[in-house]
Formats: sequence, structure tokens, C-alpha cells
Amino acid sequence: MKLQSVVHEGNLQLYHGPPCLKGACGDEGFCYARLNEHSCRCPEGVSGSRCERRVDMSEFTEGAWFDGQTGYSYLNRASFAVKGQHLSNYSFWIRTNASEGLIWWENKGATLKYDFMAIFLVRSRISFAVSLGNDATLKTITVNNTAPVNDNRWHHIIFIREKRNSEMTVDGETVSHLTSPGSTELNTDGVVWIGM
Repeated sequence: MKLQSVVHEGNLQLYHGPPCLKGACGDEGFCYARLNEHSCRCPEGVSGSRCERRVDMSEFTEGAWFDGQTGYSYLNRASFAVKGQHLSNYSFWIRTNASEGLIWWENKGATLKYDFMAIFLVRSRISFAVSLGNDATLKTITVNNTAPVNDNRWHHIIFIREKRNSEMTVDGETVSHLTSPGSTELNTDGVVWIGM
């Protein structure tokens, strides 16, 4: 078999060097390499897929509003069925005066028996839970080493899960890390629920 046919049949591409070259995420962002691609984690005050845009916090005067009885769902970027996700990378801003509530929910099936990932408020602090399906014990991490976030001010939340490792950052400070045993994939139905 010729090299050209192997490249064509296997949908292979030439390797052009590491994806996290200098400046891949601007001057301030952190670059996460994944094979020949990368994603950026931007610090507070910087935004964009390559951390190229300064953000004026006064821009965040309005946003989606939830009353605790309603929520919003959308399909995450999956446009076709996939076996599972090795990487979850979410960044959002929240302003609340509530002390309890569900902020983010992804799952497969209608019970906690299946994979799920949740970000929520407990006693005014950001918390998260991850179950990759074959872990008999639920691991809920409550971030207690930060100030409460129900002060009606904007707070920047970053959640990154790569395989079994999950990390939560609140207002630019990494505040929690969790390693889940078992599987490395988050298998969901592709729907993300926000603000329940």
C-alpha cells in the first residue's frame, strides 16, 4: 500500500509541530495541548479562543436570569453521537444572591447511576461533582477556601476535566482538584442544563 493511500484512507495529516507554541494563548493564557490541537485557559479580564481580547468587567451588567424554578438546556458542541468525552473545559461568569442551586448539569439517563457532571451552590460556595459511571461513591467537592459567591457580584468560574482529573478555578484562583477512579470518559446525552 502506498503512503498516499494510507494517509487518505486513515484521514492522517502531517504533523506541523507542537500546538502550544509561544503566543498560542496570547501573553497571559495557559495552553493545554491535545495531540495536534490546543485549547486556552484565559485569566480573569481576558477572553477569546486564544486569550486575545481584553474584557471590561462593566460589560457584564446583564446575563441570563434564572429564578430557581426554570432552566435552560442546549446541545453541547456534539453534532453527532460520540462514545465519550475525555476533556471538559467550561468558563463562565455568575452573579447570584442565592445560597443553594444547580448551575450546570450534564448526564446520561435519568438517574445518578450513569455518568454525570454538576456544578452547583452549597452554603453560598461553588461545588462540583463528577461521576464517570463506574465509581460506586459520589465525589462531591465543596470549595470552602473561597469567599461565598452569593454577594451579587460577578465571579469567574473555570471548570476543567481531563480524563479522571477535575479542577475548579474561582476568580483566578485554583481552589479544588479531584481525581476520580475508574473510567476516563464522561458519557452524556449531549445536553447541558443551565440554571435549575
